[in-house]
This record gives sequence, C-alpha cells and structure tokens, in this order.
Amino acid sequence: MASITANYFGYCVVTATKAGDKNFADATATATVRIAQPGTQISASVPDTTVGYVAAPGVATTVTVEGSLEGDIISYSVDAASKSVCSVAGNGSTAQVTTLGQGTCTVLAINVSRAPDGTLIASSSIVILTIVKGNQNNVVVNPASPSVYFATPAATDVITVTGGVANSTITAIVDASSAGNCSVAVVGNKITMTALRVGDCLINITKAGDAGYNAYATSLTIPILKTKQAAFNASASPSSIIYAANSVLTSTITTVGGSGTGAVTYALSEASTTICSISGNVITVITGGDCVVVVTKAGDVNYSEVSTAVTVRIAKGTQAVFSLTADSTSLTYNKDTNASTTVSAVGGSGLGDVTYTVAQASAAICSLEGDLVTVLRPGTCTINATKASDPYFNAASASVSITIAKSEQDALIAKLAPGELQVPLWNGKSTTQIIISGGDGYGALTLVGLTPTVCSVALAGQRVNVTSIAAGTCQFKVTRESDYAFLASTALTHTLTVGSAETDLFVSVSSAGKTVAGGKGAIDLTVTNNGPAKAAGATVEYTLPTGVTAVAPLGAGCVLTSSTEVTCSTNKVLDVDGSVRFTIPVALAGSLVGGEYTDGGAATLSSATPDSNLANNEVSGEDANFVVNKAPTAFNKTTINPLQTGKVFEDQLTAVGFPAVTYTISAGDLPAGLTLDEATGAITGTPTGVGKYAFTISAYNSAGAFSQAYSGNIAPAPFVTVPAVGFATNTVPAGTKITVGGVNLDLVTNAIIGGRTVKFTKTATLVTLEVPNGTTGEVPVSLVYGQGTIDAGTFTYTGPGKVTPVIVVDPGELTGGAGESARTLTSSITATGVSGEVVMPVVYSSKTTAVCTVAGNQLTFISAGTCTVGATTAATAAFNAATSATVSIVLTKTAQTLNIVQPTKPTDSSDGFDLDVTASSGLVPAFVSATPLICDVTDDGHVTGLKAGRCELTITQPGDARFAAIAATKMEFDIATDAGLPVVDNGDPLHPTSLASGKLTKFVDVGFSWDKKLAALKVETYGIFIGKINAVSEFTIAGKAYKCSVDFGILKAMASKTPAQYKLAMAKKTFKAASPFCNAKTETAAYSALKAGYVGLDVKVTIIRYRMFPTTYLPVNAKTKKPILTQTRVIYITLG
Repeated sequence: MASITANYFGYCVVTATKAGDKNFADATATATVRIAQPGTQISASVPDTTVGYVAAPGVATTVTVEGSLEGDIISYSVDAASKSVCSVAGNGSTAQVTTLGQGTCTVLAINVSRAPDGTLIASSSIVILTIVKGNQNNVVVNPASPSVYFATPAATDVITVTGGVANSTITAIVDASSAGNCSVAVVGNKITMTALRVGDCLINITKAGDAGYNAYATSLTIPILKTKQAAFNASASPSSIIYAANSVLTSTITTVGGSGTGAVTYALSEASTTICSISGNVITVITGGDCVVVVTKAGDVNYSEVSTAVTVRIAKGTQAVFSLTADSTSLTYNKDTNASTTVSAVGGSGLGDVTYTVAQASAAICSLEGDLVTVLRPGTCTINATKASDPYFNAASASVSITIAKSEQDALIAKLAPGELQVPLWNGKSTTQIIISGGDGYGALTLVGLTPTVCSVALAGQRVNVTSIAAGTCQFKVTRESDYAFLASTALTHTLTVGSAETDLFVSVSSAGKTVAGGKGAIDLTVTNNGPAKAAGATVEYTLPTGVTAVAPLGAGCVLTSSTEVTCSTNKVLDVDGSVRFTIPVALAGSLVGGEYTDGGAATLSSATPDSNLANNEVSGEDANFVVNKAPTAFNKTTINPLQTGKVFEDQLTAVGFPAVTYTISAGDLPAGLTLDEATGAITGTPTGVGKYAFTISAYNSAGAFSQAYSGNIAPAPFVTVPAVGFATNTVPAGTKITVGGVNLDLVTNAIIGGRTVKFTKTATLVTLEVPNGTTGEVPVSLVYGQGTIDAGTFTYTGPGKVTPVIVVDPGELTGGAGESARTLTSSITATGVSGEVVMPVVYSSKTTAVCTVAGNQLTFISAGTCTVGATTAATAAFNAATSATVSIVLTKTAQTLNIVQPTKPTDSSDGFDLDVTASSGLVPAFVSATPLICDVTDDGHVTGLKAGRCELTITQPGDARFAAIAATKMEFDIATDAGLPVVDNGDPLHPTSLASGKLTKFVDVGFSWDKKLAALKVETYGIFIGKINAVSEFTIAGKAYKCSVDFGILKAMASKTPAQYKLAMAKKTFKAASPFCNAKTETAAYSALKAGYVGLDVKVTIIRYRMFPTTYLPVNAKTKKPILTQTRVIYITLG
C-alpha cells in the first residue's frame, strides 16, 4: 500500500509494479487520481447517526451530500465491515440506507465527476451510523366493544392484537388500579377481559420483540358500565276515564319488571298538571285531557335508572240531551212568497255556545239567518245545531229536517195554433197544430195519443203536431213533468174532431176466370177511388145474377148474407186512383146462354168517406152482369164442298161458342191453294192439286175446344183457251172496257193489263176488263188461272199528260214528349186535274237523326229537341215525282213516374227479394239503402234483409235523352225475422196472366217464354236458390189432363269454398231450365197435346225450390242456419 500526497490539483498517475519471481514475471498497474481544486470538497451527512433497524426493503435513513456541483456524479458504498449491517443505493446528491442488521455502518460518498480539463475530481466523505433495534410498527390493539355492561353471568370483551413482529408473545396484566373490576386471559393474539364489577378496567399489554425490534407496550381502558334494568312497564287501571261532573274519578298505576334495588317514583308531565293530580300511584281526574305520568325505577350499584310513561285518557264528558226543533217541519214551496219557520235548541251541558247552520246538502233548499229558516226550493232542508265543547264536555249537536214539498202547477191550456185547421181532414189537409201553455217550471211535456187509429201526435217543443189518420174523435193527453220546484201537472186531455174530405168512389163488376155455362168462374167487384181524396174503406153489397150461385170459400172480405146476396168489405185506405178488388167464386147454371149477359146482378157501394158522386155507387143491368162463355161443341157440317183443281173454292165451317171461336188446322194439312180464316172458319182459295185430302180442324175459345176431321178428293180442272189474238191492236181512251173471248173463261182468277191487276167480270166464254188510269203506250193483256197465265193480246192507251203532285205530311201533334211511343206518319197527295187523292209510294226520312229516326212510316223519338221529317215520292208512269215536304215536331223530355209495389212479408232471409218498382219510361230505377244496418239493396233493386227493423230505401231514376229525371223517392217497409219455414204461394187461379208468344214475361222472381209455333214453354228463376229447382206444368185439353216437369238450378255442393267463391255462390243470379216443358221425346203425348193446343189454354205451373247450403248441400237457411225444406210458388198463365 502506498500513500499519495497532493502537491497541486490535477491528475496524479501512479504506476505500481510487483516484482516477478522465479515463477512470475513483473506485473504493473496504473491509477490516476484527480486532485481537486480547492472548493470542490464534498460533505456527507445523515439526520441522525443512530438509526433503528428497519426490515428490508424499508429505508432506515437518507445520506445527503453537499459541496458537489450540479451534474456531478456521486458514488456511494459501505466498507467491508459494514456489509452485514447495511447497504446504500444512490448516485446523486442523496442515497438511501437499508438496514441488514445491528452494528456500525460506514458509508463512503465519492464525487467521481471530471473537471473541465478531464481530470478526476475524486472528492469523498464518510458517514458512520450506529444501527440499533427498531420499534415494532403497525401494532393495533382492538377491543370487540369499547365498553361493556355489567351482567350476571359476567360480561366479557375480546381484545385482538395485530401487527408488529409476527408470532411474538403477547402478555396482558390488569393494572393494580382496576384489580377488583376485571380479569384477563391471553390466548395467542386474543385477550379476553371479564367484567367483575362496574368501573374502569385498565389493562397493560406487551408484545415481545426479536433480534431486530424492541418489545411493544401499551395500555387499554374498557369502561364497565352499569347495566340496563330488565323490561320495566307501567299501566293504569282504568286507562281511560270519561269526565263526569261532581264525581271523584281515579286511576291506579301498577308496575312490573325492572332490576336491582332502586325505588319506584311517580311524576306528572308538565302538560298534565292541570288535567290530573298524582298521589303515590293514584291519579285523580281534574278535567278532560291526556294525563301523562312518568314512572321511574331508580338505579343502584349495578343497574342504571329506567323510566316509562303511562297515559290515562280522560275524555270530555257527553253533554246532557241536546235537541233541535222547528216550529214547522213540513212546508210547501210557493213560487210567489217565501215560506219560513223558526228553529230552537234546548238541553246540553257546559258553557259552550250554540250555533245553527244549514247542512251542505241543503244549501240550495233553504237559507238561515239566526234561527229563521227560509225556503228556497222544494226538498229536504236539514238544519244543524251545535253546542260547543268546553274543558269538561265534548261538543253536542242536533239536527232537524224540514220537508219542503213541491208546489202544484197551474193548469195546462191547449189552443189551436194560428192558421191551423180546427177540424183536420184525414184524407185532405190532414195536419193541424195545438199550442200547449200553462203549467209551471221546467218539466218536459209528455204526450200520449189516446186514439191511435184516428190520429197520430208528436211533440215539437211546446206544440203538438196532430196528423189525422181516419175520421173520428182524436184525443191526446199532455202532462208537464215535475221539476225541482213543481209536481207533475194534472194531465190535460184534449179532444178534436177529424173530418173527411169528399172523394168519388165507384164500383165496377166484371167476370174472372172462365165463366162457362155449367162450369165455374168468378166475379170481381172492383172499387176504385177517383179522388181527389183518399177513402176509408168500402163495402159492396152484390146481388148475384140469375143462374149464378156463390161457391165457398169466398174471397177475402166477402160473406154470403143470403143465397143471392154477397157483402164484401175492406178497411183498407184507398189512395187516389187506387182500387180494391173482391173476388167471388161462382158456379154457372148449364142453362145459361153463351155470349149473352146474365141478368139480375146489381151492386151497391158505400163508404165511411163522403162520396161526391153517389150516381156511380150503384150499378145494374149489363154493368152488373157478365157475358156467359161456352165452349164449341160441334161444327155446322161434317163434310166440305166439292173441290176442283184450279177452281175457286169457298166453304164456311161454323162452331158455336163464346167468346168468339178461333179455328185452326190441328192435324194434317189443307189442300194446296186453300186457306183457313182462323177468325171465321171460312175455307177459301183455288185448289192446285188433285187427289185425296184429309185434315182436322179444331175450333176453340177460352172455354174449350172441339175438333172435326174432314177428308175427300180434289177433281181435276178443265183447260182454259182463248183465241190466238183476243182483239186487234187498237187505241183506247182511259176507262174503256175491253173483252176477251174463249172457253172455260170462268176459271180465270186474275186479269192483268200492263203488269197491273185490273177489275174484270167473267163468264165461261167472255172476260170483260176495265182499263186502269195511268196506263200508257202499248201494253200486254194477260189472264191468270189455276194452271198458268195466257197472253190475250195488246192495246195502246192514249190519256192525259203527266202532272206533279203535292205531298202534305201529317205527323200528328207538332209538339210532344221525347218518351212517346213511335208515331205512324201519314201523307195526302193531290194533283191538279186529278179528282181525289193520288196514290203514290211515299218515302219518309229524318232530317234530325240525333232527335228522331224513321223506318218506313214509323217515326221514333230519340231525344228532346226539334225533330224534322221529310217526305218524297218517285215518278210513276202517270205522275212526276211529287214536290218534297218537311214537317217539324218540338220535343221535350217526358216526365217519368214510379210504380212502387210494396213487397209482401219481407224477411231477413239470405235470399233477399227483388223489388217490384218500375219507371213509366221503362228505364231502370236505382236504389240506395238509407238503413244499411237493417237492409242492403243492389243498384238494380235486389234487397237483402240483414235484421228485423224498418228498411228505408231511396229510389232515383236519372232520366236520359228522352225522359226527365225522377226526384229521389222514399220507400219504406218492415223487415221481419225469417222463421226458417217453407214458403208457399198458391197463386190466383181466377186471375191467370196472359203469356204472349215469342216474348219473355216476368213474374217478379220467375220468368216464362212461350213459342206457340214450337209448343215450347220455358221457365227461368231469379235470386239465390242454392239447390235444385223443380218446375211442373199442368193443363187440360179436351177433358184430358197433362203434366210436364223440368229440373234445373244447382244440383251439388260447391267444389271448393274460398271466400270469393262463397260470395259468388250467394250472389243473385238467373237460373234457366235447359229444356222447355213437355219434352218431345220423354213426354210425347203432353208435347203433342200442347202443340195442338189453342190460344187461351190455361196452364198451372208449380215451382219448388230446394234451398241448400252451398258448402254442404244440406237444406238450411244460409244466414240464420234454420232448416228450410222448400219454397213453393204456383203461377197460373194463359197461353197466347
């Protein structure tokens, strides 16, 4: 080791050499020491050179170096002897010392920075520390409870010691000052303190140290408190007392519980000193209120004081009987003066004041001022009286109810409104108005009609609208209802007379059905109202004609009053132009003569309505009788005159009957060239063939038919000849007659000159012809007979020159309605020099085709406007073309009217029904339902009832170019609930409907078409008939009955059941039978009979509809689900 002595600052480089020996060579090392300049010496220090041990990684102290420059690097280290005692870390101006054990710790701090010249500063400083044992850290002494209460058995408290040296021994000793108060026991880190008596327990606690740490000592004081006594309760008996005057009232307090030897004391709360007094445990009542006593059990050595409170409720006493009366408890409201009464209160106790009030519910009924009650309105007036409470008594109250009755109303008064009828006319001005006045209050008027068959009444504010229904006494009763102030009024019964306006009724008598001698028929008595007013029913007394007897049952409304007298009556109101028909079935004696009137019939009409024309109320003679029908029974001959071919033939066949007999060929054919006049039975013509013939002629009328067969031979005709030239060519003036000679000229049927048929006379050898006007030039002459035409020569005509005729067109009226039916145009043609009218073909044409058209001589109107028609002719051999003519007609739109037939018993059946509503124009009306919840209607008038109620429809027809629009018209009828039963309509056999050939005729929901030539009677139905439809026709010809039937409709269930398909199935539709009645193959006899039938044949048709549910094809009403077996309708028709 060598020592270096600094002589100057700078770097001192020392080289050390260790000499070599026999084994090693020399070794050298160098060291450079910086010798610091003055002022750079560092100094190291610590806060305290004695430091307690702190376990790693805890820092025991910090070394601080002073004297270095900013940025200098300081190196710290401990010497070798200190390495087991401490360590140091840091390189700046501070370093941390960590203790490893106890002893001396030497810390060296060296400034190893370099000076600007690069030399090592190497300034150093040493700090010597003494490391001793350290104090234990984080030792916590924690009692479970900061204090405990004395108890038996003894109470304990557990003290837990944590922190410091792990697992070091803990000792605990009761301080001498607390030796009698507690004891302790230690187990591990737990100290259990046991309380022996009340006082402080001071415990001295030590936690042992170890090699590094000193022992830890502390003291803990745990107060041992007096314990709470056991539950301490007090009660008073009685616990509540009602105050009573002039009585000593007490309550005794008893206690239970508590602990120790402390005495029990009683004290009043401050607020109770005026309510009660206490002596010992006895309470004495002074006045009403809550008496609160605090009961205390004193503490002793071990127990603390405990208190509880007892409350004795001293209720205020009930006053003596307190009552309220009124001078009158029943008053009546008076609209003119205010009724009143006085109230007074008596009784009660104490010093409280008495007050009166009106009960809230009575505030609008009465008022109160002091003790005076005044009526405001009827009702129950309740007055309350209160005697106030005082210290001794509760308040007392009483009430009295005063009934205030409603006042009677003044009498109601009825008077006729200004301008109204004193006596309304049920069939004229049928309304009047009565004003109701009088009465009192705000009650509503109520109205009850007492004579609903005579009048209907309705309230309109304070007026009664009276609508008369029938002549008689009209009465109604009016009452004004009660209100808050008035009773209901006395009912006012008002009476007025309903009169009747005059009208003109007349009766007519006609036959119905087939009034055939020896058969049955019917007589119709028809009462018609000519107006101008409605009529209230009618009665007809009818004397039956001689030979005619009534047959039961008689028609509705008719009774047989004697063997020859029938009386028919109706209560139905007859509208103006309305009528009612009574039908009397009758039997006719066989002795009656066909085609002649019966005699002895007479009818007398009467009605409750005054009749302005009594003259037509009685009918007799032919007007009260009818013509008897008879069927033909034989022809006048059974053979006809001889026939010769080419020879004019005529014969007359006659069959007697009435009505007029019609003749028809019912089998075979007439000989060629002959015709039968169906109206007269005459057979005329010229036979053209020869040989045998056979045919049958039937004579028929509506009463029956008779047939006769005829047969024979047609003889051949002789040949007609004329000379080769009948006469020489010549010139003849107009009007000249010429003759043609020959053989068999009596067979000539026509004579022709110049292509025109002319008049002629004939004998077997001579024909005389008359030359016609207008023939010009040389013309041929021809004769016509059965075998052909013969040329009879020519002649030359010389006549006057041609003239130009003048046309005058006659269209009828020059004004009209565009809705009129077609007119027939006529014209007159005149020519100068020609007497009478000129006959020439006229051609008519329309000049205004948008307004009218012409076909032949038929003029048809298309729209309103001016219709101009022209007329022209073509030139003829005798005349020039006529001068053309025009004529104009001014057309306006024709007014339409509706014919509304009310439906018969409409129901809510799912089928619905078709309305029978037509416009006079033939245009289709439109329908809208005003009650869509009751009924639905299609545009074309098919109604579906939805539920029972009043169905209201609005009907319109907008018109077109020919017809004016119809104003909206209301139609009403009641929809009834469908009973789900079969519907049967038996028809009217006495009034069959005529069916024209070649035309479809509709009967509401059924239609028929009849083709006489083909003997085809077809049927179709309309509506919702989901199922089979069976139609049967029945008729009788020549005493033999025939029957034909046809099935059609829907014959199976729906193939699928989508909503759309179901809706389609339930829609209204037309069902047509595929074939006519009486099939020629399967019903041959009936078909032949029908084909040989006659005009006027009566046919009965029965239509049965099997109504089936579409998805199941079971018989059920689709809407109501009620079973419906069938619908049956019988219709009687007469074939045309």
